[in-house]
Amino acid sequence: MRRVNLSTELLQSSNLDIPFKAGLMCTNNFDKSNDFEKNKFLLNMVNEKHYSVIEHLSYSFVVRNISRALLQELARHRLVSLSVLSTRWALKKITKDIEVHYPVYVPATVQQTKILNELDAISEKLFNLIGEAAASGMPNDILKYYIQESLCTSLVLTVNARELIHIFELRTSKRALKEFRILCHSLFNSLPEDHKFLFEKFLEKDLS
Repeated sequence: MRRVNLSTELLQSSNLDIPFKAGLMCTNNFDKSNDFEKNKFLLNMVNEKHYSVIEHLSYSFVVRNISRALLQELARHRLVSLSVLSTRWALKKITKDIEVHYPVYVPATVQQTKILNELDAISEKLFNLIGEAAASGMPNDILKYYIQESLCTSLVLTVNARELIHIFELRTSKRALKEFRILCHSLFNSLPEDHKFLFEKFLEKDLS
């Protein structure tokens, strides 16, 4: 059982010209693109909360090694498209090299340290048993009920810029799940450099 860190990779992004043209249409300036500086115009649209124009801007990412706990929270965002590694199809392969994502937590007391060590031991034993069960031919549809939320999964995520702003606003807050906050920063870092200006003010910078 290996503890791993999440990672993201940009697969594709649409062109800034598309939301720019959409904004020009909304403001009755469609044939006057030379009269406006594109980035300044788009940033003004966002600052004015005229978000419909950036719905035309989309991104696809490969997201690797997030916990199933985080997957559940990500799936609550209705306006994202997710294609997730299937435990039903891939459980036997997964259990040959189990990867988990546990939160970094500094125990406050000796008792907490002892409890966490016991939880880790129980968790590893359970994952090992699931691996043995998978190797024995037990159906994946049965074993799925015993999978813990720390088990890592990977996915392809497609999201438009408006929803990505919404995610950054909610999920980089200090009240949000730390792993989700880390994912948001990783997604932001994976964006094209010339697109980041649209999102910077919505990202809580402090990850402590």
